[in-house]
Amino acid sequence: MDFVTYLQGEGKHGINVLLALYALTKKAEQEGKPKLIGWNAVEKWIKENMNTSVTDGTYRNRINELLKMEFVEFHAIDKLRNRVALTPKGMKYAEMLAEFIEKIKTAESEK
Repeated sequence: MDFVTYLQGEGKHGINVLLALYALTKKAEQEGKPKLIGWNAVEKWIKENMNTSVTDGTYRNRINELLKMEFVEFHAIDKLRNRVALTPKGMKYAEMLAEFIEKIKTAESEK
């Protein structure tokens, strides 16, 4: 799957998950913390910032899609749990997407 197909809705909540990973990665970077993001943090961010929710299964599906596009990579924290980190490619695309959304918000507010 290519990025444009992903954005057009191949997977529901794809943009939400990517934006959450980006925002949480930037926050961790600013705080000097590891940039490994877990499901709970993504779920909380989406509820607070997107006013919606994402099920565990939907999250897993979106992460698998992002893995296939080489936007994220898994990091095992123990035998049963993984965290994800955005790759440089994932950061680049997520940053462009975030900037695009900010431009849309700015244009909407100028009406």
